[in-house]
Amino acid sequence: MLKIVMVEDFEILREATVELFASHGHEAIGIDCAEALDDELGGRCFDVFVLDLNLPGEDGLSLARRIRTTHPFVGIVMMTARTNPQDTIKGYADGADIYLPKPVDPKVLLAAVESVGRRVHSAPTPTFVQANLTLDSGTRTLKGSRGDVDLTVDEQRLITAFARARGGHLETWQLMVALGLDPDTYPKSALEIRIVRLRQKLARAGAGARSLRTLRGKGYWLYEPIEIV
Repeated sequence: MLKIVMVEDFEILREATVELFASHGHEAIGIDCAEALDDELGGRCFDVFVLDLNLPGEDGLSLARRIRTTHPFVGIVMMTARTNPQDTIKGYADGADIYLPKPVDPKVLLAAVESVGRRVHSAPTPTFVQANLTLDSGTRTLKGSRGDVDLTVDEQRLITAFARARGGHLETWQLMVALGLDPDTYPKSALEIRIVRLRQKLARAGAGARSLRTLRGKGYWLYEPIEIV
């Protein structure tokens, strides 16, 4: 059983989707706006958040960033009418595990939520080696115990995506999307070169020897807490 929160201002869709989740054995609640989230949750823990992006008040992207900061290991599924590739890239950079364009078939949504939920339940709990790393977004500088390291725009995007991802895990295709690349055509070997260079810069700033690990056949795991300012 998954504990699911759906944030959607369209009442009919919200209620129907909550009923869909409940009918498949999950505990689900529906909320109509981001501002009501904290009051409605009441300190309870949830596994997956399903977010509409075009919400009144605080939008879904801002809400996703806030959730990812305070609940880094939960799953986030975004549903939106925004289908521009740049919107999709922004969604993944802001914390989405899965980004679904509306209208979404209920069976597809259920499968997506359950897939994310399985990963949430099976994800290892990282034991962080405190590196005291800070990413200054304004200057693109990674600051740590060994000094300051300048980053490229793409390196900043990668670190930001890792820092906001559930458990610091990102699949190869998610990294490519975060960089604005086509996962179907961009060679994995070229991404590996970028990861090697990023590892070197993390080490120069003060990260541990195995701060950025390879998840064989899947992607990568940033094993260091990084504060973004």
